[in-house]
Amino acid sequence: MAERRRPHFGSLADLELLNDVNTPIWIFDVDRHAMWWANTAGLAFWHAPSLDELLHRDFSGDSEAVRLRLRQLVDTDGASPGIIEEIWTLYPREEPTTVAVDMRPVTVDDGHDALLIEARPIHELREDPEALRIIEAARSSRMLVSTFSLHGELISQNPAAYATYATTTRRGPGLNERFVEPDDAQRIVAAITARISFEAELAVNTATGQRIHQVVATRGRDPVTGEYVIILNEEDLTENARLRQDLENLNRQLESRVADRTRELEMVGRLAGGVAHDFNNLLGVISLSVEMLEDGPDPAAAANVDHAVRRASELTQQLLSFSRRQRLEPRRIDAEPFLRRARSAIEGIINGDTTVVSGNVAQGLGMDADPDQLELALLNLARNAKDAMPSGGKISLSIETASQEEIRELDSVKDDARYICISIADTGEGMDEQTRQSAFEPFFTTRGVGRGSGLGLSMVYGFARQSGGTLSLESSPGQGTTVRLYLPQSAPGR
Repeated sequence: MAERRRPHFGSLADLELLNDVNTPIWIFDVDRHAMWWANTAGLAFWHAPSLDELLHRDFSGDSEAVRLRLRQLVDTDGASPGIIEEIWTLYPREEPTTVAVDMRPVTVDDGHDALLIEARPIHELREDPEALRIIEAARSSRMLVSTFSLHGELISQNPAAYATYATTTRRGPGLNERFVEPDDAQRIVAAITARISFEAELAVNTATGQRIHQVVATRGRDPVTGEYVIILNEEDLTENARLRQDLENLNRQLESRVADRTRELEMVGRLAGGVAHDFNNLLGVISLSVEMLEDGPDPAAAANVDHAVRRASELTQQLLSFSRRQRLEPRRIDAEPFLRRARSAIEGIINGDTTVVSGNVAQGLGMDADPDQLELALLNLARNAKDAMPSGGKISLSIETASQEEIRELDSVKDDARYICISIADTGEGMDEQTRQSAFEPFFTTRGVGRGSGLGLSMVYGFARQSGGTLSLESSPGQGTTVRLYLPQSAPGR
């Protein structure tokens, strides 16, 4: 079928034949939103004393809904859709006049989009003012109202829906294309076919991109054909959904910060309690020994004082290590001889039921750290491993270059730096997830009372961070524990 082109009127002479028609006819320039022409009956309808007065009449007070509908009527990509019949309420004298209008898209002057409009009085609607109010409300509403056939074809839509979905080449998508998820359209059709209303928040494809709409679908009848149709009401909730998501994210962040702060306070409380407990014990030993010395020289009392002072010094050193404020003297440590010394030192603190094994180290491998503090850190880890194997077991030591993939998974290290990994693994009881998460906290211990300060792992972690590295822990119940200490690798030739 050949495409029907829009009629074009370049001058008022083209319309002389319509001047004597008794029906009000006028042409409205949609691009300028102004009258372009009217016949004699049209001038009488608009109560205009002359055509010039009507052409200069101000229509700027028309609602956005009216403007959208007029644009929708002429926006047909250059083709003429024929005559469009609608019911409109107009205001010739600022008083409502409801008429049936036949409208046809045309062009005027140098191509302006316009409508040739013929108005006919309707008496039946005047007797039903409620129907008029409903029609006007649907036209002016910001709520998107669309009608679809049960097969999903778009039948009609109010100006708000047209403005949301229409493009320069089409009225808007059918039901299947309107929703981001294809199943949503099928769910709506199934519900309406079963005479069930449908309501949900759905993602839709609008002319400007995806949005979130509250969609309510109900069953209705087309007043023209009498066929059952789907009546879709939509409200844009995109901003509400975004604000709700932002609020949920803020709540999660707040909950996380509160949880972190709570853990920090618990750690500080445990730290203060542990320090007070340990120093109280040490002061008790010193006080008792001083009383014994006051009664006369006592080598045992003097030894107790000396032991308590040494223990207090060790505790202070551990606290400094945990807080990363101890004085370190880092230098290059050759990995191969250090591993031999570390193995020998560890063998000196374990019993015969536990064996210590170590692997080979690449020649020339070195790391930057304080050697005394590093050896103390490994002895702390070895004591933990020994305590996790009350019936004996095996402790494995190794020193190797950390891979780049391994480094990328670590926290608080430089991705472009090179690190040495010192690992110490045991075949002991292992830890559950809750214990593993708390293992680095100061004074956290699974040992009984009097069997350690609980500063071992936190001290090693503090030493690693102060040395420019970090610490990782891998453990599960019955599978033993592996602690990996990462330290900066020495530069070649250093």
